[in-house]
Amino acid sequence: NLSSYNQILLDIKNTLGLGTIELVILFFSLQIAKLFVTHLSEILLFKKTFSINQKIQNTIIKYLIDIKWIDFLKTSTGKINNLLSQDTPKASNVFKLLCMGMNYLIFIIIYSFGLFFISFKATVIVIIFSILTFLILRFFSKFTYSSGKKITKSSK
Repeated sequence: NLSSYNQILLDIKNTLGLGTIELVILFFSLQIAKLFVTHLSEILLFKKTFSINQKIQNTIIKYLIDIKWIDFLKTSTGKINNLLSQDTPKASNVFKLLCMGMNYLIFIIIYSFGLFFISFKATVIVIIFSILTFLILRFFSKFTYSSGKKITKSSK
């Protein structure tokens, strides 16, 4: 006994004359389109994050220019350098992380609801596949991070 959503989807499939291969091609085409949109959004997000970073650095520099000379001499150059080169990118990356988190959360919600209405079994399979993919990517992420750290240490 199919739910009404499954019946509607089957009716659409039969009306359009789509077979399994066409549905698989449609699915992968939609995934490619999603990747393209995600890539473009990451480019825009990078530009906005860079802009925020520049604004924070400019504000700090203007503050340093406006302070009294005697107070400027009391401030260590290392502290100023760390503030401009390390702390401002960290502060601007908070915006990037929030935007990316919201983006992924929206995708997860859309896919979860869509899959749940189509088929509970498909939802379970996709969740298992997603968890496996996440674990594999996490392993490779740690591996590349440690490799990059070793390369950085050896280059010093």
